[in-house]
Amino acid sequence: METPAWSSGTSGQGVTRMELTQNPANLKLIDSKNRTIWQSMDHPFNTLSVGQTLQVGMKLVSWNSGNDFSEGKFSLIVEPSFQLKLLYTADLAAEPLPYWIWHPNKDKFPAACRHLEFGSTALASCLDSNGFVNISQTYSVFVSNDGLSVGSIINDTVLASTLTDDTLQRTVLKLDSDGALRIFFVDRTWIKYADLFQNDTCLLPTRCGTYGICTSNGQCTCPDLEVDRSLPLPFSFSNASDPSQGCVVAQSLSFNCSTQLIQNMEPDLQMLPLTGGLDYFANQFNGYTDVQFTDNGTSNPVAQECNSLCLKNCSCLASLWHVDSRTCFHVHGQIGSFRGAVNSSNYKAYVKLSVPSRQSPMPSLGFVPAPLPLPPLSSVPPLPMLPLSSVHGASSKQIILGTVIGVGGFLLVCVFMSTLFHRKCYKHPRKWKKAQKLDVSAGADLLFDLPNRFTFEELDTATNGFSQKLGRGGFGAVYYGTLPDGTRVAVKRLEGLRQGEKEFRSELRIMGGANHHNLLQLIGFCVEEEKRLLVYRFMENGSLDRWLFKSSASLADRENTEKLEGCGAVKKLSWEMRYNIAVGVAKGLAYLHEGCRKHILHLDIKPQNILLDEDFVPKVADFGLSRHMERNESNVMTSVRGTPGYLALSGSKVGAVLA
Repeated sequence: METPAWSSGTSGQGVTRMELTQNPANLKLIDSKNRTIWQSMDHPFNTLSVGQTLQVGMKLVSWNSGNDFSEGKFSLIVEPSFQLKLLYTADLAAEPLPYWIWHPNKDKFPAACRHLEFGSTALASCLDSNGFVNISQTYSVFVSNDGLSVGSIINDTVLASTLTDDTLQRTVLKLDSDGALRIFFVDRTWIKYADLFQNDTCLLPTRCGTYGICTSNGQCTCPDLEVDRSLPLPFSFSNASDPSQGCVVAQSLSFNCSTQLIQNMEPDLQMLPLTGGLDYFANQFNGYTDVQFTDNGTSNPVAQECNSLCLKNCSCLASLWHVDSRTCFHVHGQIGSFRGAVNSSNYKAYVKLSVPSRQSPMPSLGFVPAPLPLPPLSSVPPLPMLPLSSVHGASSKQIILGTVIGVGGFLLVCVFMSTLFHRKCYKHPRKWKKAQKLDVSAGADLLFDLPNRFTFEELDTATNGFSQKLGRGGFGAVYYGTLPDGTRVAVKRLEGLRQGEKEFRSELRIMGGANHHNLLQLIGFCVEEEKRLLVYRFMENGSLDRWLFKSSASLADRENTEKLEGCGAVKKLSWEMRYNIAVGVAKGLAYLHEGCRKHILHLDIKPQNILLDEDFVPKVADFGLSRHMERNESNVMTSVRGTPGYLALSGSKVGAVLA
C-alpha cells in the first residue's frame, strides 16, 4: 500500500473537480455545487505569491534546507496582537524566539497588522481596516531595518513600481531555509530582488551555526575561553571548509543532561566566560528579561546568580549578561549563533561545560622503575635504649654492640627488599624493556589533553571481572562496564605483545588529542606491567554493520543488545538515517584530514569501525592502523593497510601514494 506524501484533508467533503488559476496562482478543490472546499492560497508553506495574504493564525514555514522540503526551524506569523514576527524554533521542546518584529509607527499608522499581503505593487504590506500600511520605508530594491520592497516609496506612499505587470505575476515573497525573508523573481531560476537581512546577516539565528560567532563583518569564528588554559581547545569548526556550519564542543568538555542527573553533575559543571563581548540574536527583541534578580549591593551579584540558575537548569546551555542594565538571558535547548557586540565591554557570555576532576594525578609519561622502597619504620629494629641510670656505667663494648645490631638489621631488610624487586623486574627483561619503551613513546605526544589513567583493579571492578563481552577485534576483546559515576563504557583489552602495543600507542597518540562530535570518545587508559587497556564511551546501538547486514548481528551480539537496551528485533535504518550517518562519518574524516594540527589517516574505514550512539549519531572508531602526516608531507605506503573489500583503490597496492 502506497503512503501519500501529502493530503489536502478534504476526503469525504464532496470534491468533484480541481481548478488551477494563474493570476494569482491558486489551486482550488471544488464540489458539485461549485463551492470552493479548499484552495492553496489559504494554506501557504514558505512563499506568498502576488495577491496572497497571511491572516492571523496562519504562518509561513521555511524548508529544512535547500533540498529538504520538510518543515524547517523558521516561521513568519501574524500574531493575534497584530504584530508581524519572524521566529526561530531550535527544537520541538524549545520556545520559539523572535529574531525580527515589525512594530507599526503609531503616529502615522494604526498599531495593528490585521494580515500580511504581498500586493500587486510587489510590496510586503500590513493591512488594517483603514487600508495598507507599508512595512518598508525605503525605495527601489534597497532594504532597511524595517522591511523590504521592490517599488519606489516616498513618505510611506507607493509612487511607482520598477517591475512590469508580467514581472509582478512571477514575483514571490519567500521565507528561506536560513531564516531570511526575501523577494524573488521567478524566471526558470530564482532571481533575488531584495533581502530583509542583507545589511546585517548576523541577525539571522543560525548565520554561523551552533556556538558560532558572527563578527561585525559577517565572518564566522568559534568561541574561546577567557580562563583556564589547562583545558583543551573548547570549540572547533564542525566543518573546517565551511565555518558557517558552526562549532562543536570538545568531547572532554561536553555533557548530556538526558543521561545524567543534574544533581550529580553540578560539581563538574561550570559556567565559563567566553572572550570578547558577545550578544545573542534573540536579545534584540526578547531583551534581558528572562530572569529577575534583586541587587544586594555586592560587586557582581546578578551575574553570579544568573550563572547559578543556569547551572541548576538542565536545559540551560548558556547565559548572557548585560552590564549596564544588570540583566540576564538564558539560552535553552540548542544554542544558535552569537553576535559580536558593538560595545564589547557591555556584554558578557558564559557557556556551560563539563570540567571533570581527574580520577588520578597526571601519570608519569616514562614507564621507569620506581625508586627502591624504604621499609616502614615499624619493621626497622630500634636501637637499644639503656636505662638512664646505667648509661654512664655502660661499657663502650655494649654501646658498639647495640649500634652494630641495629644497623645490621636495617641493611638486611634493605637487601631482602631489593632482591625481591630486581627478581620481579628482570624475570622477563625483554618484555620489561618493551613495556618501558611503550610507555615513553606512547606518552611523548600526549603532554596535553591526556585522558584519565585507570588502574587495572578499577577496570576489573567496572567490568565485573570482564564478564560481559561486547565483541572481539583483531587485537583483543571489548567488554561492557560501568564507572563509579554511572558512565557506561566499553573497555578494549589489547592482546599480543607487539601488535597490541602498536595499536595502543596509535590510539593514545591520536585519540588523546582529537575532539570531534563524530569521533569515538576515549575516556581513559590503563598501563600496568604487560596489561594494556583502552576505555571508551559505550555506544548504545553498536557498530553500523549489524544494522546493514543481518548476518553481522551474531547471537551473542543480539543477546547483549537485549540485556543492555531491552530491545528485541533490530529495526531497519531509514534512508534519512543512512544519509545522516554517511554525512556524520564524512564530517569526522574531514576533521581528521583538515581540522587537526597534523593530518590523520584512518586507513581502516568500514561498517565495523563506525559506532552508533543512542540517537544513531555515527562515531568513527578503531585507530589502531592510523597514522599522522605533516600537512606538507607526501607519503608512499610500504605495506597495504586496512580490510580487504573496504580498501580505497589508491591504497590497494603497495607503494600507492596516499597524500
